[in-house]
Amino acid sequence: MKKAIIFGLILLLVVSVLPACAAATIPCPDCTKPGCTPGNCSTCGGKREVTCTLCNGTGWRNCYLCGGAKEVNCGTCGGTGQVKCQACGGTGEVNCGQCGGAGEVRKCYECAGTGQVHQSMVGMVPCPHCGGTGIAAPGEPAIVVPCTACGGTGKVACTGCGGTGEVNCTGCTAGVVPCDYCRGEGKVSCVTALPCPVCYDGKCIVCGGTGKVPKPK
Repeated sequence: MKKAIIFGLILLLVVSVLPACAAATIPCPDCTKPGCTPGNCSTCGGKREVTCTLCNGTGWRNCYLCGGAKEVNCGTCGGTGQVKCQACGGTGEVNCGQCGGAGEVRKCYECAGTGQVHQSMVGMVPCPHCGGTGIAAPGEPAIVVPCTACGGTGKVACTGCGGTGEVNCTGCTAGVVPCDYCRGEGKVSCVTALPCPVCYDGKCIVCGGTGKVPKPK
């Protein structure tokens, strides 16, 4: 894309300084014809200009960058319309909030993970060992079981991307953006009159006498 933009800018500069359409391969048929002068030129009839073959005299031609499509691929997502999810780093998974990514839960040994114990004459009260959480404190005896929230994997699907690892690109619509070079018009201005290659002392100002000018790719 960078090469296309640079090439397009170069072409724009060329067209702006030359009084001619200079973007396609244009032969100079009369540059070397003997006896051809501005007054009797068979190409232009002495008018010193011919209709531009690039735009057929309309004054417009397809944009060099988008080829007339009016749009180009988004530089952020490369035209896919999707970018990597920042929440999961593109993996589609995040650590389980229940086990912290360990894949297992350390239940309190005293209350078996219920968070409550029975006390005489009182009934059920919060477990003093785990504070009623049901989770064993570090260094305390524990019952280790697989985490039911993640199935023991330690990972769950990322809610930011739905587990796909990608989210919609916010910088474009379906992977494309309006072409900056033609401002979304799909066409660029083209000078309608092409200087006659014979009327300027036998040396064409478009091709410099070589017979050809660069063609966009």
